[in-house]
Amino acid sequence: MSSLRITDIKSIMCGPLPFTKVYTNEGITGLGENVVSHPAILAAQVEMLKGILVGEDPFNIERLWVKMLQQTSFSYMNAMISAVDVALYDIKGKALGVPVYELLGGLYRKYIRLYPHMRGTWNSFPDPKQADLFSEPWGVVEYTPQQLGKFAKELVDEGYTAMKFDPFRPGRDGYHGYRPDEIEAVVERVAAVREAVGPAVDLMVECHGKFNAGTAIKIGKKLEQFDLFWYEEPVPVGMITMMKRVADAVNIPIAACERLNSKLDLKEYLEKGAVDVVMFDVGKIGGITEAMKICAMC
Repeated sequence: MSSLRITDIKSIMCGPLPFTKVYTNEGITGLGENVVSHPAILAAQVEMLKGILVGEDPFNIERLWVKMLQQTSFSYMNAMISAVDVALYDIKGKALGVPVYELLGGLYRKYIRLYPHMRGTWNSFPDPKQADLFSEPWGVVEYTPQQLGKFAKELVDEGYTAMKFDPFRPGRDGYHGYRPDEIEAVVERVAAVREAVGPAVDLMVECHGKFNAGTAIKIGKKLEQFDLFWYEEPVPVGMITMMKRVADAVNIPIAACERLNSKLDLKEYLEKGAVDVVMFDVGKIGGITEAMKICAMC
């Protein structure tokens, strides 16, 4: 128990990025991020949580997490809980004069490897003149495999040892019916990137859940030759049996679960052996409190 009490909660938009700030009676504040990018929805959710948390001791993080979940369980509030939960850890760390990792069991590693999204593909920076992640609709600006290789080499020159990209142009029949020539174009793009960066750089291919199992397996088998670090969300979110089919058929680690809402969503993935890399979003699944439980499950 501490002498701190929550006095206010406010939503903050930093460009397109949503944040929540929690205030206390002693002037210590905490900041958390989530995935609720609509300002009006974010503000309404913050107002709802304010009525639940004002007057509470921010040190009681687990109890407040349960209280928020119980009182918002019919409102799909996990993302909003995430931001407040992270902010409470921020407040507690500041009040105790320690970094948040000391509240989580102490320092485990001093450095974490970082990878960027490679520009020029269908998930990042299609227009090199703009910094906006989605400055052009997907597929409007298309680069050759050689240009993609050049972009990849630039990232290596900056010091990156891994990178992720979506090499899938929108299909003429949609993504579930990807045609043979469209699959071969994907192979050419990935081949150009691998040739440009060499064997020592890890490559991750992002599918954004576009394909059915049959198409994902066809593509994955052709991409095995490039020694990918992972093959991400080859089938739509929640299609766990389909994901298991891909995992069994393709000799590339499967990454998924970016759109998990809680630890309960993860259970079937693990039981079926459908995923190798669990890449959940702390800003969506319920914050650090839920993240620690997910890590323990893995």
